Amino acid sequence: MRTHATAICSSALLLLAVSAAGGEEYLLRFKPTPDSTMRMTQEIEQDIRMEMGAMGSREARSEIRIDSTQKVLPGETAGVTRIDQVMDRITMTSREGDNVLVSFDSTQESDDEAARTLGMLVGKTFTLELSELGEIRAVGGFEQIWNELEAEAEPAARQILQGVKQSLNEEVFRQMLQAALPAFPAEPVAIGQSWDHSADLRNPMFGTMKTATTFTAEGEDQSGGERCLRLGVAIDLELDFDSELLNQLAAASGGEMKVEVGDVTSTGTMCVALTDGVTVESRIHQDLEMKMDIALPNQPAMQMTMAMSQLVHQTVER
Repeated sequence: MRTHATAICSSALLLLAVSAAGGEEYLLRFKPTPDSTMRMTQEIEQDIRMEMGAMGSREARSEIRIDSTQKVLPGETAGVTRIDQVMDRITMTSREGDNVLVSFDSTQESDDEAARTLGMLVGKTFTLELSELGEIRAVGGFEQIWNELEAEAEPAARQILQGVKQSLNEEVFRQMLQAALPAFPAEPVAIGQSWDHSADLRNPMFGTMKTATTFTAEGEDQSGGERCLRLGVAIDLELDFDSELLNQLAAASGGEMKVEVGDVTSTGTMCVALTDGVTVESRIHQDLEMKMDIALPNQPAMQMTMAMSQLVHQTVER
């Protein structure tokens, strides 16, 4: 199974070109410029098709945009960088054919409870502390965000947030984000050279995940008017979907749920500025298949399959 984990702070590599026999090499280090500010835009296009047996099939397309500000600060210890990130605006549109299912803009008032809850994320800050080799030493702010969302949410949304909060604590977030960010090699890399990073994590919401990421230095490029090093990205992810949260919800209703996740392909590129290592652009495409068997009391058993295709395009302005 392959997936792309959005690189929240992958825009913090320092690429130092050094002379070497046989061509130019690049030393990869997580070392962004202190006290600098960047504006990140993530655009997600998602197509989902669901087959629900006797209930027929449904197709939906969603477009999501997230605008964020990142502030780079020195860490409390040598060799560690702190990133403070805050979401400034979230927009989302979801359609089934010509029918608009969801239309949301965090800058506008909404009568939809789910949209209002999503909008509460705007203005909230979380932090990451990373070593020069890209190792996430600590995360912060998530517990406070959950507490604030829970206090501000409507009663129905508050119950959902309480369950999510129990499953997604700060250590789980650290593991998930580390799986998305590779630990960089100690030695310089040349064009055409690849390096790998793997991680295992247990997530109460999704189950056990094993990731194996391969990055390949493909060549120099241009993006946003900057010279950059283009990296090919491929992430293999094996997911044993054994969600404690969903199992608890199913058990509470007297039923059970079985989920199987098929192969997912995820490939793309990242363009890393040669001046300071900021990832000025990335583009990752992902395909996923999932099968669900649902059994509830006094209801016929239902089998559902879902196919999802997703494109994530990320840019950074400075």
